[in-house]
Amino acid sequence: MTLNITILTPTVIHQSADFRLIDPGTGDVLSDTSAKTASLQFDDWFGFSTYTGLGRWDDRDVSEWIIDWLQGEPARSLDDVAAVLAVEGTQLIERVRIRTRRPRMRRTFVLAGFRDATPQLRVISNFQDARGGLRNHPDDTLSVTSADFGTRRKALVLVTGFSDAVSDADRRLLQRLARDDPENGTRIRQRIEAVNRRAAEALDHPGRQGSDPPPAISHDCVVMSLRNDGGSLQINAEGERPTHFPHLMAGVDLHKAMLEAMAKIGLDMSKAKMVQSGFARPSASTAATARSQQTCTFAIADPTPTGYVVSEISSPDFQIESAAALSDASHIAGNGWVADRSTPWNPWLYNHGTFVMLGYPGIVNAVNARGEVAGTVHGGLPERGVVYADEQVRDLLPHGVTVNGFTATRSTATAIAPDGTVVGEVRSDVETPGRPNTRPAAFYPDGQVRLALDVPSFWGSRATAVNASGLALVHATVESSAPRTLIWDTAADEWRVVGNPTASVFPIALNDSGTVLGQMRSTTDQG
Repeated sequence: MTLNITILTPTVIHQSADFRLIDPGTGDVLSDTSAKTASLQFDDWFGFSTYTGLGRWDDRDVSEWIIDWLQGEPARSLDDVAAVLAVEGTQLIERVRIRTRRPRMRRTFVLAGFRDATPQLRVISNFQDARGGLRNHPDDTLSVTSADFGTRRKALVLVTGFSDAVSDADRRLLQRLARDDPENGTRIRQRIEAVNRRAAEALDHPGRQGSDPPPAISHDCVVMSLRNDGGSLQINAEGERPTHFPHLMAGVDLHKAMLEAMAKIGLDMSKAKMVQSGFARPSASTAATARSQQTCTFAIADPTPTGYVVSEISSPDFQIESAAALSDASHIAGNGWVADRSTPWNPWLYNHGTFVMLGYPGIVNAVNARGEVAGTVHGGLPERGVVYADEQVRDLLPHGVTVNGFTATRSTATAIAPDGTVVGEVRSDVETPGRPNTRPAAFYPDGQVRLALDVPSFWGSRATAVNASGLALVHATVESSAPRTLIWDTAADEWRVVGNPTASVFPIALNDSGTVLGQMRSTTDQG
């Protein structure tokens, strides 16, 4: 069995898959390192595919079979790919039935991607459809169904595989997060990871006897996120993990091509393991140019020492998952787990060889030169922004706040200024559904809170950075795919749009001189 979670929003798609393979005859664990997802890039669309049911055949993961079925043709449409998965998947389960003499197994592929900047979903299965419907007995063949995302829909959540292990509350939470803040990829990926882990722990309950079969879901998983201009892959794994995740680009098996290219220069990449990755979507003309090249060479540099020394940050008391922020005074803040994993996502602070566990379940996002940390508590609802200062954790919105009729009930903290001012967002759980219910917020060391209520936004807005002058960088989305970048003077409570007020600019960074780095969509809509 397995657990797949697929989330579609107007601007971002997320998809997860666990790593476990179970022997259907004995119930034994065959592997906890199976890559059950493949990323696909073609001329006019790109996306992900994952699956439930049969996970490995003839000593190869089904994700590798998917690459074999699809490689060689760079111009397949999304529906072409769905049709290939239906035909090849049907033939595969028939071969399994004949060889094993077992009843025909259940099989589902989930295919999600962007075509013409619109999210698309196809479910290829012999027992379920894209709207969540199930049939008691598997059909002889796999068929393709689709879910119409529609112009008014804000989030679609599809759980396949061992779907009963995911509670209704977790499904509603994922849908609410995706609906309210679809482009906050880190937050959504971490929530999907937590849902996968809870589902595995529910099956691996304390009352399970040693003779009982092992849980059908691994605690670890991969979560892939995709925007219309590119995507990222994040692996949540304590121990062993898949060595690679199959990727098909313009009909070429990219992993195989990379191994062959590295082998030609004497590098053995067969044991290298992927931790995180990112990719960008090429335009059709770029893809065509790439295909016209007959050879591909890689530039290899052997750097000489430049005075930098690489030092590992480690502790016997907890596992470091990631470093998240660095201050001008060399404070390093990050996220991890305590040794017994009793507290999820326990953030830490490191400076000159000394570790401090910050003592709240959640994540850190920023640290200033005084060692003050801005982060967000995720240990239950509601999420709330916090600041760690003077060896204490302070809730930035302890009792909620109401400003001009807007009642803020939740908060997140994304950046912190040298003077301790924190910026982020507040959220309303009581505002009329369908309206933008997030606003940029500034939290001051004396406990005051200031909100930017009149920032133009249809989907919501948030502050993502702050400099020493108290200027905050604000991300607002006025339409489903039309971001705006604004500068908010938190002291004067004034804001202005960066660049052309009608230009779609995505904010990236802000420095102390007030210079803004962003990404702008061109007039030709090519990124």
